[in-house]
Amino acid sequence: MFSFLAPGDNFSLSSNEWTAMCNTCNILKSEPNINAATASRVFIASNVNLSTRSKDVKDKQAVPFDEDNPKNALIMYEFLEALVRLALEKYSSLAHLRPSQKFKKLL
Repeated sequence: MFSFLAPGDNFSLSSNEWTAMCNTCNILKSEPNINAATASRVFIASNVNLSTRSKDVKDKQAVPFDEDNPKNALIMYEFLEALVRLALEKYSSLAHLRPSQKFKKLL
């Protein structure tokens, strides 16, 4: 599914592709409804880029933390995190369900 939705680059999924996936899979339309803004917030929360790390404790020169992680796109583990976050948001009203059950319900 990840590779199918990321046609330009099979290793990352842009925010537009994330929104298209949410629409294609009817995540935004099925009950309980969540809106596109919530899906966008999930994307942003999952797309954490620790922009820099110290090369050395003495050397204050910043070095990119992960060169293979694009700034405005999800890579595989971020995509999986986003799906879990989306399930938790979508089914937040179902407090009796465990997070794993909410994720399973989303899938």
